[in-house]
Amino acid sequence: MSVNGVPIPPERAKAAAEVGATLTPGRRVVLTTHVNADGDGVGSEVGLWYLLRARGVKPVIANPTPVPERFHFLLPDGADTSGGAVKQLERADVIVVLDISDLGRLGDLAHAVRTRGVPVVCIDHHVSKGSLPPGPRLLAPEATATAELVFDLASALDWPLSPEAARALYVGILTDTGGFRFSNTSARALRIAGALLERGVDPESIYERVYASAPEGRVRLLAEVLETLVVEPEVGLAWVTVPPDALDRHGATADDLDGIVEFPRSCGSRCCSARSPTAG
Repeated sequence: MSVNGVPIPPERAKAAAEVGATLTPGRRVVLTTHVNADGDGVGSEVGLWYLLRARGVKPVIANPTPVPERFHFLLPDGADTSGGAVKQLERADVIVVLDISDLGRLGDLAHAVRTRGVPVVCIDHHVSKGSLPPGPRLLAPEATATAELVFDLASALDWPLSPEAARALYVGILTDTGGFRFSNTSARALRIAGALLERGVDPESIYERVYASAPEGRVRLLAEVLETLVVEPEVGLAWVTVPPDALDRHGATADDLDGIVEFPRSCGSRCCSARSPTAG
């Protein structure tokens, strides 16, 4: 099966049909993702929110922790109800969990999801047996990002992608591939990115919003953490340390640490084989 010039694996198309049969017009659908949501989690939620709204479904986003500020530009007015997430889950007809398949990653929302007694759809690209309640699954560990699977869902069900939905899914793929630099950047992901660009996505403006703008606290946090850089070429290690109180002192969040690993990694690529940094 090929849609938008991007072939869809048969097993994904079949799973998409099962998911789509649950997301019917008139139903109240709660979309959620893991604590400290990243660009793929938020982008997948927002992209699916637009897709469902266009079909007469009543979606809301209800996350266990606030959406990071740098992704606020993706959020439609009134879509994010994370401040009352538990109440939203208690009213849900269907729950869709994106970018994770384990209850433990839902933080304080785990109990409400486990006990609601409605279908729990899971769309995820990670390798995990999962611990969510029963419901349709669209799972593909070989996928670059969960946003890729939401794109497949829309394509397989012939749901039109609005420019807003395309922008959100592009952010998901962009961030999970490190700006199309990581080893998980596949030819298929690039074809999907091309299809999203054809729907009006402006890559320069998205790059500026996601990567090229930062509050003062993030910059000062980065400066402090880089002061801790240690390089041990004789044993092939490079790392930085995040002081326990650094986030509070700089008014930063966990999202502000995104990408910090690239600095010891880049140093390591020149003088040693760098490993992941240690955050203390």
